[in-house]
Amino acid sequence: MESKNLYGSRVDFLSHFEEGSDCKVKIIEHWVGFLGKKKLISDQIGKEIYGVALSDEKQLREKKLSYLASVETANLNQQVLDFEYLNIPQGLYAKFENKGSAQKSSTLMDYVYGIWMPQSDYRRARGYDFEIFDHRFAYNNPDSISFLCIPIELK
Repeated sequence: MESKNLYGSRVDFLSHFEEGSDCKVKIIEHWVGFLGKKKLISDQIGKEIYGVALSDEKQLREKKLSYLASVETANLNQQVLDFEYLNIPQGLYAKFENKGSAQKSSTLMDYVYGIWMPQSDYRRARGYDFEIFDHRFAYNNPDSISFLCIPIELK
């Protein structure tokens, strides 16, 4: 994948892998707020929106993480209140289709990290996991489609 410059807003949450995780509630509420402000972003590239799991060490092992709701943009000089830029570097990513409601994304993550990755020739590389949502995504729709992308490298 080529590099992408994303611009959006961040929310903090307790990791999906931790007991008592609040990620589903916080991220869904955050998306509602972001979508209302998305029109303030100029020079958007494409119609996709991106959700990026942020980790200081870029390995997603921390108990507390952040999530960036964003769009790709060509304008790196914007000043939307509380928004920030993030560059997703060029690299090799595994891309998984998530068909079904948004709640199924945690099941997909369990599969990717618990089954696919240990059995594949790849391991997770340093970088950001992110989701891509396009015109086929509709919250709580069983026919909805989104994508999960994970940075990978050969074992």
